[in-house]
Amino acid sequence: MGKILVIEDHQTVCQTIKRLLEKAGYEVTAAQNGSEGIRLALETLPEVIVCDIMMPGINGYEVLKHLHSIEKTSSIPFIFLTAKAEMTDLRLGMDLGADDYLVKPFKANDLLSAIKTRLEKRELIIRGQMEKLQKESGDSKLKSNSVIVAGNPPEIIKVSSIVYISANDGYTYIHTKEGKKPLIRRQLKEWEELLPKEQFLRIHHSTIINLEYMERVEKWFNSSLRIHMQNVAEPLEVSKRFAPKVKEHLKMKG
Repeated sequence: MGKILVIEDHQTVCQTIKRLLEKAGYEVTAAQNGSEGIRLALETLPEVIVCDIMMPGINGYEVLKHLHSIEKTSSIPFIFLTAKAEMTDLRLGMDLGADDYLVKPFKANDLLSAIKTRLEKRELIIRGQMEKLQKESGDSKLKSNSVIVAGNPPEIIKVSSIVYISANDGYTYIHTKEGKKPLIRRQLKEWEELLPKEQFLRIHHSTIINLEYMERVEKWFNSSLRIHMQNVAEPLEVSKRFAPKVKEHLKMKG
């Protein structure tokens, strides 16, 4: 599931929303004022922000304006919460770039539905960009010099710069040689079908590596293997299921 940031100054309401979203499977970070919300948004780069409007200090409108002025947070979907239902408030929020508006008290399903819609819309945009790039390259499979669109906000990443890809509950992290780690809603099985097989190898149920960045392989506990990769501090474990493929590759290479 996705990463959600909740900004709500009323502690009870904030914790209720946080528990609701965590129960639904989301990774949730919570802030109880606007300045803390801005800080956490920049640190965690959530996929959706749920924000109260009327807060002491920095209010929801100011949070939205500030985050939209920064490139890396400018495209994060924003859902406003308010106890006021005047049309002037609705128009102001939408004019500033809010994606949705929920009036308190709202039903749990309304909030879950709003978040799901924003995540699905964002994923469609990313997939559309990637499919366009693949279509322009004239190949349904990615090549070493291809690019992909991933992360929040979406950014272009060269396939050749991917060191390895790791799974995370329906999502995957793309670890690049530049030290970036964008998260994308795509499973490893899909990556296996897309990535060039002569360059990428699955070594674990949760890991695919770029062979170009493999430095060395070492024997590990209980006859297992570990792979040391360039630009990666800790070695990556090879599971027993995928060990034969790694050994076969080493024979071919040697």
